[in-house]
Amino acid sequence: MNKNLNIIVFVCLMMVAVKENLSAQLLVSQSKNIGVSIGDIAIMDIEPSGEIQLATSSISEAGLGFSQPLAEDQSKWINYSCSDRSGNTKRIDVNVTAGSIPDGLILKLTAANYLRSGDGVLGISTGEKVLTSAPQVILDNIVRGYTGSGAGNGHRLTYTLEVDEFGDLSESSAAVVTVHFTITDN
Repeated sequence: MNKNLNIIVFVCLMMVAVKENLSAQLLVSQSKNIGVSIGDIAIMDIEPSGEIQLATSSISEAGLGFSQPLAEDQSKWINYSCSDRSGNTKRIDVNVTAGSIPDGLILKLTAANYLRSGDGVLGISTGEKVLTSAPQVILDNIVRGYTGSGAGNGHRLTYTLEVDEFGDLSESSAAVVTVHFTITDN
């Protein structure tokens, strides 16, 4: 009987130990803080890559001037991604940084309103600009978002070449100009 009592006491002690161990395991918990941050982003490009050629046709009838516009190109798109933790809006400026537009001609640029597959609060076109060496805002009030990538996404760019002063044109009215785009804080 003493042996049975020992076994019963042993089993009871084991049950208490197992219960305490399980109870201790069930009450243990931990919390971990996870830091999440998104860095400031402001990146843009012009798609598709490559040069633009604005070529004019000749006058077909004596006594007539050039039809306006002389040439137009709508093959380029401006794409961008933008996020600013401080909530600052961005803009995209444009200017001529190399070369010069020949006398008698003007080069205009228009960024159309946003089109296609992006998301967010995207820029607003500021309308047609006559390109010069002075930076001008072409897209304004970019808050945060992305336009989608590649031709057909973002803002279509329309370059237009026009005669400003016919008398100022010369035989050498050919040039290469570099048009520069900059995304910056407002």
